Amino acid sequence: GLTGEEIVTIRGLENVQPRQELIVELFRPSDGKMARFPVRCRIDTPTELEYYKNGGVMPYVLRNLARGVTDAAE
Repeated sequence: GLTGEEIVTIRGLENVQPRQELIVELFRPSDGKMARFPVRCRIDTPTELEYYKNGGVMPYVLRNLARGVTDAAE
């Protein structure tokens, strides 16, 4: 099981797309063991991707308001 000392790395976030398969690497320093397994990104829509890229819904909306965009879904 997990002990809390593991270092978790998610590969493939640089150019992430909705529902993309990503690779999780789990490294345990105490014994040097590494586990890798695929996961499905649960960013499901292009709008959710924009929220993610902007740090969340609120920063996304505030940036759009500051730019004068009235429809936050644009």
